[in-house]
Amino acid sequence: MQFRIKSKNIDLSNSTQKAVERCVRLVLSRFANRIGRVIVRLERIDSVHGPARISCRLTVQARSGVLVVEALETNLKTAVERASGRDGDSIARKLLYRKPNAA
Repeated sequence: MQFRIKSKNIDLSNSTQKAVERCVRLVLSRFANRIGRVIVRLERIDSVHGPARISCRLTVQARSGVLVVEALETNLKTAVERASGRDGDSIARKLLYRKPNAA
């Protein structure tokens, strides 16, 4: 499983990148043989009416297709956990029950 983290308007330390990767890999590890690539896109979205938000978008490229999951939270850790954990069941359903695309 290839793994890539992209960030926009956020400075990520090496330890933060490793923590994000560890969190997402933990959820997806049981599907490692079905997943080709995972892209985590983190973005800080400034707001005039409240605190800045962090968007965490997971793009999972699997043999059965592409799945995109997104969460918007006020801190990075919560955004990553919500995108990977809360939607872990969604990822499981999509990867386990979708038939591979016809070639």
